[in-house]
Order: sequence, then C-alpha cells, then structure tokens
Amino acid sequence: MSQDEYASSIFVTSILGIVLIPVLYCFLKDLKSHSKLCIFISLVFIGILLSGFIYSIGSIVSSEKPQQPFDPYEILSLSHTSTEKEVKTAFRELSKKYHPDKNPDYQDYYILITKAYKTLTDPEAKFNYEKYGNPDGPTGFRLSFGLPKFLFKQENQIPILLGFLLIIVIVPCGIVMWMRGGGELDKNGVSQQNLPIYISLVHDSLNYKQLLYMISLSVEFRNLRISKEQEAELNMLNETRQYTAFIPKGKQVSPQMIKVIFLLLAHLDHVEISESLKKDQLKILETTLKIITTVIESAFFINIMPKGKKISPNTFNLLLDFSRRLVHKLQFQLPVVAMVPDLDEYNTLKRIDQIQDLKKILEQPKPSVKILQNDAEKIKEFIKKVPQYEINAKIYVEGEDDYRLGDVATIKVEVLRKFDEERKRDKDLVQTADLGFEKRERIWVVISDGKRVFAVKVLQAFDDKVEDSGIKIILDRKLGFATGKQSLEIEVKSDSYLGVDISTNLTFTVNNPPKTS
Repeated sequence: MSQDEYASSIFVTSILGIVLIPVLYCFLKDLKSHSKLCIFISLVFIGILLSGFIYSIGSIVSSEKPQQPFDPYEILSLSHTSTEKEVKTAFRELSKKYHPDKNPDYQDYYILITKAYKTLTDPEAKFNYEKYGNPDGPTGFRLSFGLPKFLFKQENQIPILLGFLLIIVIVPCGIVMWMRGGGELDKNGVSQQNLPIYISLVHDSLNYKQLLYMISLSVEFRNLRISKEQEAELNMLNETRQYTAFIPKGKQVSPQMIKVIFLLLAHLDHVEISESLKKDQLKILETTLKIITTVIESAFFINIMPKGKKISPNTFNLLLDFSRRLVHKLQFQLPVVAMVPDLDEYNTLKRIDQIQDLKKILEQPKPSVKILQNDAEKIKEFIKKVPQYEINAKIYVEGEDDYRLGDVATIKVEVLRKFDEERKRDKDLVQTADLGFEKRERIWVVISDGKRVFAVKVLQAFDDKVEDSGIKIILDRKLGFATGKQSLEIEVKSDSYLGVDISTNLTFTVNNPPKTS
C-alpha cells in the first residue's frame, strides 16, 4: 500500500467512525419511538457504515456512463421522415401497451414516450430539438475543478484531514435530525414514513373517529412533550367534553396521540385552553391540514393499485370536509351557514348546503325562510369574500375522433374563480375566523363515475383562471369501462370552504378496438 493509499484509508475510516458514533447513539436512545420502517432504514444505513468502517475502504472509483442522446424518432420506432399522423399513431399504440395503469413497471418508459411525442408535435419543442438536440432548448455546460497540488503533499495530509473532519460533523448532525424529525418529507411537508400508516388505515367506510386516530399516529406527533400541567388540563378537558368517545375501541393510544385528538376536537368546539396548550394546538392544526392533503393522495394511490382497496368519492368528501371544518372551527354536525362568525340564529338555514342557494334566499324581496336582519347582513358580508367557481371540461384521445377500449383519454379541466367583491391580491387566501396562521386554499379535481374515483389532482394557487395540463385515463375494462355510453363526473372541490363545490358530467361513447388482421 502506498503512502497516499494509507492516508486515504485513515481518512475514510475516521469519517465513518465520526458518523457512526452519533448515529448509533441517536438510534439506540430513541429506539422505541421509531416506526418499523425507520428502524429498518436505520439498520440498513448503520450496516453499510459498519461494513465500510471494518474493511477501511481505501478508494472509491466512480465512472460515469455516457448519456445516450435523446432521439424521439427512435423512441417511437419511427424514421426521421415520418409524418405527424404516423407520430400520433405510434404514440397511441405505445400508450396502450406501456401506460402505467396497464404496466406500472414501465412508468419511466411511458414518460419518455410522452416526451418524444410532445417533441415531435409541439412546434417549439421540435424547433429546439432540431437546433440544439434537446426539446427544452440549449443545455448548460459542465464545469470541472482540478485540485491544487498541495493537497497531495505528505506534510499537508494531517491539517487537511483535520479540516475534513470538522466539515464532516455536519453529516452526522443531519442524520440525527432526519431520524428525530421523521425522515424525508413529501411535497406537502409531511414525513414519508407516514405513507404505510395511511395506506393501511384508509378505507371506503372511513369516519371522523378513525380519521382522528390515523392522524394522531403520524410520526410528526410522536415526540410531543406533555408537562404535568398539560396532562392535568387534558384530563379535565375529557371530563367536561368526553373526548375519549372519539378514540376507536380496542386501539392502543399513547399520551401524545391523546393530546393530538383532544386538541383538534377542542379547536372544533371553540374550547378555551391555556397558552401552553394553545401553542401546541396551533402546530398540530397546521401539520394536520398538510397531513390531510397527503392522506387524500394516499387514498388515490390505493385506488389505482391493481389489487388495492377501492375508495369511493365519499371518502374523499369526508377528508375534504374535515379540512374545511378545521379551517372554520366547525363541529362535525354544523351546517354550511355556521361558517359565518357570530350569528345569533341559523337553525332556519341549516338545511341549505350551498353558498349560492343561501345567496339566492337573501336576494329575495321576502326571504322564504326567517332570518334575523343582523344575521342577514353578516351572511351577505361573508358571501362577498367566498369564491364562486365555474368549470369547463372536455375529454379527447390524441389524434382520434372517437373513443375505443384501450385508448388513453385526456381530460382537460378549466376552473374559473370569482368573488362578489373585487380582490386584487391574495385571492387564494382563506377568509376565516382567527386560525392563528395564513391558510391558502387548495382546489381539488376529482374524476369518478359516482362509485369509483379515476383521478384526483390538486390545482396550484391561481388568481382568476387555471387550466390543468391534462389528466390521463385509460379506457380499460379493468377500470370499469365498457363499450357503449359512458359518463364521468368532474367535481371541483375546495379544501377550505363548505358549500362551494361544483361538478359537471362528460358523456361519451366507447367502441371496441379495431380488429387486427
């Protein structure tokens, strides 16, 4: 072994050792609080570190496989002289074969097929490809750095090693934070370790009690601190409100889970609590609203699995209803009109479940139901701040004029949002009672046949109008499609307001695929 190889071995061994010590300490200290998935991942990681530490890796040789040039014609099995019609035909045939709903293992290849198709049919992308060899335009350049010679001098090896050891302390600290904080986060800011929990507990008969229990199991809440004063206050809260009735029978719950369930229920009931619990309640509430988004996405993931549980629109409605009630501090049984703060009497309006119907009643010269004048003014002011939606939707198959079994159909949805009063800024900012933090409205598009959900998609924040890029659905018998007249319901749902949801129906006729000779 040369001097350089000897120094490298010392360097690698030292780094592995300094990473192992805090990781092992954190893992063993909080072993009981980790989920099975976290324990498994941690053991794998620790095993890799131990293997490297024992064998003292001398050097790591990495080689980069040259990237193959992007050729959309080759991907679609076409010649460079192919017409646009031939491109569409090739894309359609490959879509039938490799669509993720039919072949989940070919998801990456289907993305490549779609990119190739868009490259050859979109004028701008085709221009970029022909000019730069890339549909996205000119690519960046690669920059390499050469290391200075003093790094390799023997007299500098010890100072350099010490410098690297100081920097590498960041790595174990990051690992410790990952283990204590629940690991990697999804796009909603929720720990990915929760996914197995949600998938196992979401089902088509989900109710509020089960939903609260599932949320309380989230890894974000496992290290909640509970002082003796808080424990006593939570016990008193249960004595007056009987919140243990919301814990499913036969389920084991930790003090942290009880705290989450009780504080969410206290929020819905407008119960006054101590400042100490209020701070925790605020954090729990903000996290729970993010969790609900992840649970909705998990429910749809279950729905598209070939052998998964089938989730009906009712489950998605319940999840969104819970989100809305948290935003407006509404108990489970309260009607839409209860969103309006400080009403004196609303029993005469409790059967009205749409904001627009409420608005029509108030616009009548003589309202058909009795409303106190003071309450009527409050309701009118509230309605001005609530968004109203319009929806336009269409369905088509690329390059075709009809629909056939096995086709991949695209559904495009356009949503328009308007208000009774002019709002120039923050049109997605929810108008609500004091929530303790800003809440931005999310708009969900749910596509179903009334029994089964085919697609669920959240639309990002927008001002007055948004058009979805296209939701793909495969017209397959396994998904419930058949030849003849078919109908899909397109629903636009708010996660922040009750009584504003709208829907439209798409009706089309599906034919048998053409016979092949």
